[in-house]
Amino acid sequence: MRLATVPSEKDDRRKALILAGRKLFAKRGLDGTTVRDIAAEAEASLCLISYHFGSKEGLYRACIEEFALGRMEVAKSILAPVSTTEEFKQRLKLFIDSLGASHLDQPDIQKILQRELDSGFPIAREVFEKTLL
Repeated sequence: MRLATVPSEKDDRRKALILAGRKLFAKRGLDGTTVRDIAAEAEASLCLISYHFGSKEGLYRACIEEFALGRMEVAKSILAPVSTTEEFKQRLKLFIDSLGASHLDQPDIQKILQRELDSGFPIAREVFEKTLL
């Protein structure tokens, strides 16, 4: 019998930093957010940002990457091979609905991606090419 793994404290801290980063990057942008702000928001030690992500930019990339990986998993499951046109239409509708839901469920990441789009998509393009392509 396989036991479910319990998230480690390390995983919890990493996740807290990502959530804090998403919130602050959405509100202030990459340049307007400091590592001190993120650490305070996550109630974590400042050095954990370097430990987990290497830098503030690494955390920013991790925020975008986490979203991209989630979208990729949804796409893989919904857009798997189909046998009929009707099944394809239903799966495509599910995919579009899930994309819309992600915009509503994750407004912070949507703001980050909009800012990226406005600035020419420099970091997100690299993450998406690595993750989605």
